[in-house]
Amino acid sequence: MSWQPIETAPKDGTWIDAWRPRMRGVWRASRVTVRWDSDQQKWAWPDDDYDAMAYPHEANGSVASGDCYGDDSFTYWMPLPAPPES
Repeated sequence: MSWQPIETAPKDGTWIDAWRPRMRGVWRASRVTVRWDSDQQKWAWPDDDYDAMAYPHEANGSVASGDCYGDDSFTYWMPLPAPPES
């Protein structure tokens, strides 16, 4: 897996890891697990603790209800890694 331009990211509700650069001192560069929210027209993630890999229905519910953050400043993305084998 390698970083790809955000323009190539899926916008079908798939959770991905996204990268945003540092922006004018507002926040540090960061890697965030997000999904495209067609209502907000932004990349979104819940405004609470979540694990999109283990509990995607809870994370999806928070985004769908609007209880989420949204941002369009991400520049790169990559698929989520496979979960560990049990």
